Amino acid sequence: SGLFIMSPGLRVRGWYYSLITMFAVLVLPPVAVLGKQWTGGEDVLTGIKAMSLFGERVPDWLLFELSLTCLAAVWWLSDNFVRSGWGHRLRALRDARYAAEAAGINLAETRLVVYVLSSVPAALAGVILAYSTRFVGADMFGINLMLMFLTGVVLGGPGTRWGPIVGMAP
Repeated sequence: SGLFIMSPGLRVRGWYYSLITMFAVLVLPPVAVLGKQWTGGEDVLTGIKAMSLFGERVPDWLLFELSLTCLAAVWWLSDNFVRSGWGHRLRALRDARYAAEAAGINLAETRLVVYVLSSVPAALAGVILAYSTRFVGADMFGINLMLMFLTGVVLGGPGTRWGPIVGMAP
C-alpha cells in the first residue's frame, strides 16, 4: 500500500510528501466505507480473533512485549539502514539532488525502495493494533492524528530519529 500511495511522490520533494500522506488520510476512509463488502463499511472490520501461537491465545502482556520487540528491531534496522550505503544515498538525495543524479544514483529507484521499506513498520504496527483492539475502523487514524504526528516531526526536527519522539513528548 505504501507503494500505491506514494507512487505520485516519485517526482516531488520536501513537504509535498506530507501532503500526499495527508491526502491518503482524507481519501482512504470514505473509500473504505464504499467498499463495504471487503472492509465492513461504516460497521468496521469486527470479529478479528485474538492472536494465537501454537493454538493458544496470546495474552495481552505478551502482545505488549511483542510490540516493544518489534519497536527495538525496527529501530535497530533503521539505524543500520541510515549508516549503510543507502543512508548515504538518501542524504545525497536530500542535500544535493543533482550531484547524486550526476554520480549515477537512480533517484526514482531510491525513493521507491524507501517508500516500500518505510511502509513495512507501519503495516506491522497496523497488524499488532488490529490484534490488540480486535477491530479496524475507517476513522481510527484521522486528520487530527496525522497533524499531531507532523507537528511532532516539525518540532523535534526532521531528519533525526530522536527528534520526532522528543517533539511528541508532552
